Amino acid sequence: MYSRNSPTYEAAAKIASYGTLLLGEDVLPLSPAARKLYELYQSAAVDGLADRKKISLPTLGRMAAQVTIFEPVPLNPDDLENEAEDDARIRLLGSATAQFYGEITGTLISEYKNATIAGRILKAIRLCQMERNILAAATKIDGAETPLELRAIYFPMTTDGKNANQIFCHLAISEMVEDSIQL
Repeated sequence: MYSRNSPTYEAAAKIASYGTLLLGEDVLPLSPAARKLYELYQSAAVDGLADRKKISLPTLGRMAAQVTIFEPVPLNPDDLENEAEDDARIRLLGSATAQFYGEITGTLISEYKNATIAGRILKAIRLCQMERNILAAATKIDGAETPLELRAIYFPMTTDGKNANQIFCHLAISEMVEDSIQL
């Protein structure tokens, strides 16, 4: 994995504008990990929201180290009915993800030092909330010795049975073997 002081980590500042988004069943053929996450989401979802109590991270095995749980935070706390929130707090950050981004548990996405990365994460969170569906996103990072590919699977979760008040994210980081992104 990559340390916070590595050239690879610094290359995140040069993230390319390329991106891929897939919703719902379109994530199924992507990889065995995507299939496992889709099945986890489907087994816990009612009306598009996965019940947080039914999401057990230990069942993910080694994949759990790549999980982040976001908690959407409205810009105006008095407007809690608004599903598309303006920011998100990192409530849980898996150890593998923390090795890449640094230990940022508890911080707001908007406070992340790279506005491009923060914007992409918030866009995926908003889309996930609005669509109430599983979402796959991929991006490449240029500027390192070997370009990297970031593949994320997001899905909305609920702790109250009605609002998408948490977002699950699994992030896989790998070296690119060709010029196109494969989710």
